[in-house]
Amino acid sequence: MVMTRKVKIAEFKSKLSKHLRSVRGGDELIILDRDRPVARVAAYEKGTEASDFRIRSARIRGCWKQVRWPSLPVKADVVRILREDRDKR
Repeated sequence: MVMTRKVKIAEFKSKLSKHLRSVRGGDELIILDRDRPVARVAAYEKGTEASDFRIRSARIRGCWKQVRWPSLPVKADVVRILREDRDKR
């Protein structure tokens, strides 16, 4: 039997392993931020591709909006830039 439970962010963070075990067992979690739902955590289904997941912003005025980040025209080696920055420290 699938059970949906509501969990506040602080409790979810402090008992992450326990909550993930219950999700693996088939339960679903609704994560709350000040009693407002911000995320749903459900078990991963085999055969589901990463492209099947969508990132959506919080519910605004009764509708869901999908977040679309614009691609940047910058061609850069991010790893090299991070290593150079860390080497300077």
